Amino acid sequence: MEEKPFYFSAIPYTPQELESALHREELPAPRRTVVSILGAMRGVGGIDSWGSDVEPAFHVPADEDIEYGFVIRRGQDV
Repeated sequence: MEEKPFYFSAIPYTPQELESALHREELPAPRRTVVSILGAMRGVGGIDSWGSDVEPAFHVPADEDIEYGFVIRRGQDV
């Protein structure tokens, strides 16, 4: 199996809760952990601030299905 990096977050808010809150105090009281696992992430901009696209290494094709898998295992004592 080929190993590639992935991106993840584990935070107490959903993306919708974060998007709708303008200020931290508008977030609800934490009651769960929301885990997001991403197999790919497109860059947010090019090498300048004048509208250039992201570098080719950070392109994620929108017209292709992308499949990935992962396994979460309990850690071993070292």
